[in-house]
Amino acid sequence: MKTMKPMAGFKKAWFAMPKHDRVTMARVCNDPAMSKPHAQFCANVLALGGAN
Repeated sequence: MKTMKPMAGFKKAWFAMPKHDRVTMARVCNDPAMSKPHAQFCANVLALGGAN
């Protein structure tokens, strides 16, 4: 995917996925080396509270 979905769509997809996957993605986004190339995605992940 080249462009991010709007936050409403991202939020819907985020809460539809299993908690384990959300925890894993939040952990990856907390790693500076991984979050830099995916800054917009990680900003959305962290805005939603990571694994909440």
